[in-house]
Amino acid sequence: PVPPGSFVWTNLCEMLHVEEPRHLGFGRDVKEAGRYSKLTPIHAWRVDAPMRQTKYMLERQEIGQNLEGIGGMDVPSVTTKLDAPAAELGIDARVNERFLLHGTTPETVMAILNNGMNE
Repeated sequence: PVPPGSFVWTNLCEMLHVEEPRHLGFGRDVKEAGRYSKLTPIHAWRVDAPMRQTKYMLERQEIGQNLEGIGGMDVPSVTTKLDAPAAELGIDARVNERFLLHGTTPETVMAILNNGMNE
């Protein structure tokens, strides 16, 4: 588990901060009616998959080298409200790496943990 109050927890809370609460409670994923004004994490876990992490880091390094080899080409950059806390958690801005958030059902979590996001 990610301990509340830890560096990772603090950045996760910042990522979940909602600047315009009026946008909460809408969309096709809303299952329960009701109004709420913020998102608060209850639990968080870091899932370690050393072989996948190694593969990811090598792929990220290769992308960086390819971009350097192109030289002078402007790579479009996407800016999100998650950029500041993501930078604190170690994203690689030179390859335009970003954190993005989305929801899923509890039933899907095990499939994601077992197979990753690409399946």
